[in-house]
Amino acid sequence: MLKEYKLSNREQSENVPIGIICENEAGKKFAGLTGETFENWLCIHYYAKEFV
Repeated sequence: MLKEYKLSNREQSENVPIGIICENEAGKKFAGLTGETFENWLCIHYYAKEFV
């Protein structure tokens, strides 16, 4: 809901897709997220974390 409101009431700007992956010292991936930025906002689409 907030994203739709912000998109309809904002200045035109480029949406930038992002993906972040977290690794431990051994290189094992344990968390990550995908999303996009627009204006000064970060919209997270998916977040995943492995509980150790």
